[in-house]
Amino acid sequence: MSNKKTVQLFIASSKEVKKERDRVILIFHSLNKAYPNLHIDPVLWEYDMPRCSYPEFALLQDAINSYLADCNPVVFIFYSRIGKYTRQEFEYSFEKKKSVFVFFKRGFKPDKKTEESFDELVAFEASIQDVLVPIDFKTSAEFNYAIYEQLNLYVSKLYGVTPLMLNIDELQE
Repeated sequence: MSNKKTVQLFIASSKEVKKERDRVILIFHSLNKAYPNLHIDPVLWEYDMPRCSYPEFALLQDAINSYLADCNPVVFIFYSRIGKYTRQEFEYSFEKKKSVFVFFKRGFKPDKKTEESFDELVAFEASIQDVLVPIDFKTSAEFNYAIYEQLNLYVSKLYGVTPLMLNIDELQE
């Protein structure tokens, strides 16, 4: 009889940080191996939901939120913008009192075409400063380290054990 605990973790972001999102799955694999009584299951709606209609929901986002409802914690990754639906997922996560991790990739230089959406992201970041501590990164290696460190701390608190030592070499690309 297995005593394994499954933790479903929702990942929300735009496609512009797909490389980081994909890397999260590999980091989960490392944590799953390190904590044998745990299975961290990443939930990415675009992979986990069939591409069909959902007549029981008024909007597709409501169907996505039904997946989000079963997940805790939730990871958000931002770079140049915050999409309408990602904002809704963030608000939903806070409304449902989920543990939320927010990562901001730095280095984006807006132009006239992207300035408005980038300004919206900057305003969003300023608005959340009182409720959580966002995590900045510039490179994929920095992201890998930061997400491993944060999830490792989260998991160790879940089990009441000492966090694992980070193996930096494993996190390099």
